[in-house]
Amino acid sequence: MLPLVTIYTLPDCVYCVKSKWYIKTFLPLYNVEEHLLTPTVKVYLEDLYSCTISTAPQIVIGGVYIGGYTEFVKWVDDL
Repeated sequence: MLPLVTIYTLPDCVYCVKSKWYIKTFLPLYNVEEHLLTPTVKVYLEDLYSCTISTAPQIVIGGVYIGGYTEFVKWVDDL
């Protein structure tokens, strides 16, 4: 079973749209959950993954924090 991709997005976010396209194109068999990156969710993710979040989207794959769009593209390219 392939890992779950969880993407935290904001409305009208260009990099969120690009990330979702990247997921559909390069990880088509992965299960995907999308959530809104609210201030509460942001604090939760920062506490959970000991990171600082300043951009959207934020992506977690199989429970592993990947980061934003740039980190995600690098992660996919390294597969």
